[in-house]
Amino acid sequence: MATIVRGNASLLWLLILWSFLVFCPSTSTSNNENLAISNLQKYIQIRTDQPNPDYASAVDFLQRLATDNGLESKVLELVPGKPIFLAWVQGSNQSLSTILLNSHMDVVPVETRGWTMDAFAGIVENGRMYGRGTQDMKSVTIQYFQALGNLLQRGWKPDRTILVSVVPDEEIGGTQGMGVFVESEEFQKWNIGFELDEGLANPDSFMWLYYGERQPWWLVIGAIDQPAHGATLPNHTAIQRLYQVEEKILSFRQQQQQIAATEAGRTGEIIGVNLVYLRSGVTKDNDSFVMNMVPGIAELGLDIRVPPRKEYSRQLNRKISEWLGCAEEEISNWSGNCSHYYYYRFVHKVDIPRVTSIDPLENPYYAMIQSVFEELSIPYQTAIFPASTDARYLREKNIPCFGWSPIHSTPVLLHDNDEYIPIDIFLQGISIYEKLIATLGTWKEKSPNNNDSSSSAIPPHEEL
Repeated sequence: MATIVRGNASLLWLLILWSFLVFCPSTSTSNNENLAISNLQKYIQIRTDQPNPDYASAVDFLQRLATDNGLESKVLELVPGKPIFLAWVQGSNQSLSTILLNSHMDVVPVETRGWTMDAFAGIVENGRMYGRGTQDMKSVTIQYFQALGNLLQRGWKPDRTILVSVVPDEEIGGTQGMGVFVESEEFQKWNIGFELDEGLANPDSFMWLYYGERQPWWLVIGAIDQPAHGATLPNHTAIQRLYQVEEKILSFRQQQQQIAATEAGRTGEIIGVNLVYLRSGVTKDNDSFVMNMVPGIAELGLDIRVPPRKEYSRQLNRKISEWLGCAEEEISNWSGNCSHYYYYRFVHKVDIPRVTSIDPLENPYYAMIQSVFEELSIPYQTAIFPASTDARYLREKNIPCFGWSPIHSTPVLLHDNDEYIPIDIFLQGISIYEKLIATLGTWKEKSPNNNDSSSSAIPPHEEL
């Protein structure tokens, strides 16, 4: 597809100018860099937005990308219609565990009225590429492949196998993507010892390195009371009872906001609570409401994010029991009733508080990342990721993981309107990945028990 550029000058002139910049060698931009920019545009132009991602076109593109960069590849389909794409560079020492570089194919939907340009065109304007997935996380996928291709062009041969996985459905929980992959025989064959996954952009000049992530608790709370005629004035109604609970929830949310205001950039270390829906009313066949009926049921949904520490899970269980008037031990169940008037149900709940060690003496993978960042003079800080990624599935298998996207000096725009990545920062990320992958791929040390399998090589996790 054609490269698309917008600006203040005439479209024709900019198209000619950009074509010259992309296709003609220059002192500032190499052929490989031009190729990476073009590939990111092509990937953005493939519609992998939920709820109907075009995975077939994405896989075709990824297969060509792997071949062009000298990687072997294969496609798994553990769930029909949900392909998992694998590409790799074979290591020379098969006794060493594999380094996994993970990304996901799907992106979130776009609200077109909020975008000032086509979200699926890969438009380049003022040194930025715009499009859904430029931050989350198609840019990282292209960086993986381009970095590996650049290394192989220079004759690099890793000791460890480097595996790239591009999985489906991360944006809707990942259960039919990475979730099924980690349980498969195919996954076991690769002997994964370490994984890199996605991070976040940062408006500051440093980068975030995430060693854990908040756990999603998706909770439904309902209130029940007698339905009534709209002309009556009952003492209690389901909506009224739910409103009383909602007030308590919003008060707790405000407390967390006050804590967040003093912890800039570290929202992963507070409990996040968002009200995502309210539902009540008696409806007709055409979904319009019956206006003279007081409903007997009212319901709300919460997206709660819990830092990966046991103390936070205990605190939240206490809070939910206070909101509903339950005994605390009841909330450990997936669903239940509280008194005569309330019920709750967890749609999704992850309560496995695992993090990856950031002690360089304990975790050699962290020590290597630290050394690369120091060598390249890259400022960074460690933190808990505020949302969820596919890395959680590997942490549950005791595989050390870090979330990191090489995007600094850029606002966080994943899932937002006019998502973009600066071209220079995108290209810089490729160079960083080259150094990082080369370092990880040539580390030869085995564990003291001489078994370099993923969970026994090092003690990378702390359960807090």
